[in-house]
Amino acid sequence: MIADCKVAHASSVWHAMRAFAFFACGLASCAPASAQFMTSLKPTTAAAFESYARNVEARLSGRWHGKQSLLAIDNNPSAMQRVIKGEILVEPASSNNPVDLPDGLAHDWIGDVFIPHATIESVFAVLKDFDHHAGLYKDVTRSRLLRSDGDHVVGSWRIERKTEVVPVVFDIVDDTHYERVAPRKWICRAYAKNVIQVDHADQSDERALPVGEGFGFLWRLYAYWAFEETDGGVLVECRSLSLSRSVPRGLGWMVGPYIRKQPQDSLLSTLRSTREASGKRLAASVH
Repeated sequence: MIADCKVAHASSVWHAMRAFAFFACGLASCAPASAQFMTSLKPTTAAAFESYARNVEARLSGRWHGKQSLLAIDNNPSAMQRVIKGEILVEPASSNNPVDLPDGLAHDWIGDVFIPHATIESVFAVLKDFDHHAGLYKDVTRSRLLRSDGDHVVGSWRIERKTEVVPVVFDIVDDTHYERVAPRKWICRAYAKNVIQVDHADQSDERALPVGEGFGFLWRLYAYWAFEETDGGVLVECRSLSLSRSVPRGLGWMVGPYIRKQPQDSLLSTLRSTREASGKRLAASVH
């Protein structure tokens, strides 16, 4: 019996390893079979995400226009104290996160960080400085400011995300709109709609896929920022919405954890890097 169990276990491990190798090879475009793992963003999926984003913005508009506290964390004093003391909080913004859409998933997260001794201007100096985002933010390997017109700033990133399956590279254009809503209070709406997957990045055969084509790990990335300056620093809150494919049937054990967890990790990393970069700028200005 024990021997039979060992044989069965060894067989299951071998089949799992074989499946993983086949899938990884396919994702890396090592074989024609990779086509079966590619997917396309359907118009119904994009429309459902846009509808979800509009509903989120409609709810946020009450905070933006003074009908409620600007920051959602104001409703949770204990969480606010944790953030003031240095903790970065990232939590689901929807009770059923990720949200099922037709042939896709909407990932909805909210995070808060406190940047001590900072001003809104010093935080914006980091966020608007696309030319230096590479090196400041994890996974950003290239970055460039494309246009700056006062409170309307557009920049580009090349992002490499190393998954347990295969690295995925995206070229992203981020369109940001800053708005002062009250003294010492600002918001920012950021929209990345043209997310392009890049195959064989930085190689002689590099190829940018059409928008909406690829593995479907990231199709849209929207962020709704709120900034409140206090006497001790700046409270920063970010509501992050992203759109991905649904978990492929039969492969949830492999890619499901990445698709579901990556948006949370990304927001946490963004808030942490923003605090660190703002701190370094403040230190440099003192000297």
